[in-house]
Amino acid sequence: GGGLAEPKSPQEYMSEAEKLREEGNAKFKEGALKEAIKAYEKAIAALSAVAPEADIFGTGGTPENVGEEELIARGKALRIPVRLNLALCCLRLEPPQSMKALQFCEEVLCEEPDNPKATYRKAKALLELGEVAEAEYEFVRACKLSPADKTVREDLEKLRQ
Repeated sequence: GGGLAEPKSPQEYMSEAEKLREEGNAKFKEGALKEAIKAYEKAIAALSAVAPEADIFGTGGTPENVGEEELIARGKALRIPVRLNLALCCLRLEPPQSMKALQFCEEVLCEEPDNPKATYRKAKALLELGEVAEAEYEFVRACKLSPADKTVREDLEKLRQ
């Protein structure tokens, strides 16, 4: 059967994005990083299809209806973890895709400037890119944001050796 697919409702796109995130998580656990990245990137695409506001940072205005508010909340619950996971996948690739990882971290930090994982992964990406001073600054911030995290501290100490 040719012809165009029926346009999906925002709810359908949101469910699709949620499924793709699960798929990405499963691939990541298997160590299939490239497949995980594909699934996460599709999830972001599905999210931006829901409604621009589902994947826009710092939405203004008031939702017209309750359903929309719920969609925006689900969108937020997806878009940050998905980008954090994408950054992690990019950093773990051989060779690492540090620029891409940095971009995903920046997108999260636009919305949540004190997100500890985004700050830490941004530091790792900067270090990979040879931006040592900037990386150190972000590692220090990450230490303050998650003082209980030993890994962050160890990475900072390694950098300062």
